[in-house]
Amino acid sequence: MLESEYKHTKCHLLAVHANEIYQEQDNRRYIYGLILTEQFLRVFRFDASGCVLSSPLDYHAKPAEFCSVIAGVATLDEVRAGFDTSLILDEEGQPLIWTTERVDGGPPQPVSYRIESRLFKASRFIGRATNCWLVECTGETYVIKDAWVAPCETHGEMEGNLIDYANKKGVVRGLVRIHHQEIRTVPGRRADTVVKNRRIRTDTLTETMDIVRDRVHTRLVMHTYGKPVFEFSSRSELLYAMHDAVEAHRNLYETAKIMHRDVSLNNILINKDPQPEVGDHGILIDLDFATRLEKLPRGPVNVGTHRYISYRVLASKGRHTFFDDLESFYYVFCWLVCTY
Repeated sequence: MLESEYKHTKCHLLAVHANEIYQEQDNRRYIYGLILTEQFLRVFRFDASGCVLSSPLDYHAKPAEFCSVIAGVATLDEVRAGFDTSLILDEEGQPLIWTTERVDGGPPQPVSYRIESRLFKASRFIGRATNCWLVECTGETYVIKDAWVAPCETHGEMEGNLIDYANKKGVVRGLVRIHHQEIRTVPGRRADTVVKNRRIRTDTLTETMDIVRDRVHTRLVMHTYGKPVFEFSSRSELLYAMHDAVEAHRNLYETAKIMHRDVSLNNILINKDPQPEVGDHGILIDLDFATRLEKLPRGPVNVGTHRYISYRVLASKGRHTFFDDLESFYYVFCWLVCTY
């Protein structure tokens, strides 16, 4: 952006433009932006943890540094420029997304999925920046979910790990099935994280430092189930789906000792099978904020989808309980009834 003078309103406008880029380009990990005034240059970088910016550079006093910055930004490779190189176009122009999986128990190897459509994209890149696509591989249809997960929110456990743990405890009905999960890597590093992308020395971070919340780039491949609950075709279909989603939540809590903490309209699916197994009419998905009971924070923590969060959680009136999730189910049902 070229401006006559530096103003905070211009920073906000640059953030809006960065979010517009994120909305149009699914392969963005972070986005660079520059504000150039008559005297100063500032460089911005927007990612899932927010924005970092350089101090003002007086390019009249330091022309060599100015040239270095411009040349550096102009010659970045795809990875350093913030692109996800695992999302590409094939020779026919079809979008592909790659994972690294063990096939038939063999060593890890790249596997490609053809993207058929975008199912969901977060409205802003700050936060989990979740992307979901409907994909196809070897005749099978899956859903791939990309998200930037904060370890402090999940207590170090990925969504797939929790679902796998619940399955081993006997909780299968009413839950999504995981095909594959991974932490994304970039060349030269083990994991794609905000702290590593910003090149922050981990020994300079402290527990009380709230300047940056590290987030890890995760990818989840799930089996498909059907349509969201708000697309129900009959009242009985809705009631069956809601019943089984609540039952799945109960089994998660009582059997697997896992609290979901994010019951919302988009996290309940209706099984596409016209004659599903008992307990599989409704599918509870998105365990991004779920946690084991022994790791559940004792104090109030405001997590979940704002519209459906319980009053107690919103008011920070105590530890999250299963009653709060049941209240969220109630709000989902109220929304469905009122908009039917």
